[in-house]
Amino acid sequence: IGGTPESVSSGQLEFYGSDETYLRTGSFDPEQMIEFWEGRARDISAEGRYDSVRLLGEMSWLERVPPERESVVRYETWADEFVAASCTGLGEYF
Repeated sequence: IGGTPESVSSGQLEFYGSDETYLRTGSFDPEQMIEFWEGRARDISAEGRYDSVRLLGEMSWLERVPPERESVVRYETWADEFVAASCTGLGEYF
C-alpha cells in the first residue's frame, strides 16, 4: 500500500496484532480492550496532531481462542457507542 511506511513512521498509522491487544493476557477480556482503545484515542487526541481517529478491529482471532459470548457482546456494545460518540470505526469478522 503506497505511503504505508511513511504513515507508520510518522505515527499516523499504527498496527497491533491480536496477541498484543485482544489476547494480550492469553484470553479475551473486554474491559482490557475497552481500556486499550479508550487510552489510544485519548493519547492521540491529547497529542493534537490529528482532527479525528479511525479504528479498525479485525476479529479473526475469535476462531483461534473463542471467548464467552457475553464478553464479545459487552465489547461490541461498547464499541458501537464509542465509535458513535468519538471516532470512526470498523469491525471485521472473517
